[in-house]
Amino acid sequence: QIELRVGGFPIWIAETITGLVDSPEAREASVYLDSIHEVEVGIYRSSDWKQRDLKSLARSIDETMGKWDFERMIKVRDKGALVTVYLPKNKPNRIDEGFVVVIDRQEIVMVKAEANFEELGEAVIARHGLPLNPKEEFAVNW
Repeated sequence: QIELRVGGFPIWIAETITGLVDSPEAREASVYLDSIHEVEVGIYRSSDWKQRDLKSLARSIDETMGKWDFERMIKVRDKGALVTVYLPKNKPNRIDEGFVVVIDRQEIVMVKAEANFEELGEAVIARHGLPLNPKEEFAVNW
């Protein structure tokens, strides 16, 4: 079992350092880091899970996330692995935290991020040239 929490100060240091490095990748990272407030990662290993145990475990995680006021937004299963994204319930105007849970036969990886996801998404879209304004596009389609 490994658990790691990175709060605002280390992220600010990383953002400052990447902002000083003279490379396009570092400048891009600096912009993204500016939107991130905190990241928590937990890695839990087990060598004796079976396929049916994965299904039961996934249901249990869904129930727990529901109790924490998160709902499953995306669930992808591929070759014995399951990736699920959870976002807060009842926050239609602003998403400022989320979980990604990955379950496979050997481990569970849980990542919680607190960030300004709207700002982060806009930076990614601007950097990679997608022809879309997220506020307008999502407002029209939701």
